[in-house]
Amino acid sequence: MQQLLDDAYSAWEDAYVPMAHEDWLAFMTGDASFDPTCWWLAEADGELAGGCLTWREGWVKDLATTQAWRGRGLGKALLLYALAEHRVRGNKNLFHVGRLD
Repeated sequence: MQQLLDDAYSAWEDAYVPMAHEDWLAFMTGDASFDPTCWWLAEADGELAGGCLTWREGWVKDLATTQAWRGRGLGKALLLYALAEHRVRGNKNLFHVGRLD
């Protein structure tokens, strides 16, 4: 997932600097709102195609797809799935700040 996010952020922002894996892992999993059951991933042919990573309160931390899956509706499907899952969990809101392209 880190490589997918690094690729996506690098494509969106020229100034993006990837973190070392250990730092990224600590950043992503060390937050009090981290819940691994709030990370939804999509695979195609055994390869990671996209992911929607949220905090337990419903904040969308990251939403990205591989280049091959951009513009094909996978990001939207992941976001809608996350919204539905958070509603089942009692969260009535899903929040995202950032680009959706």
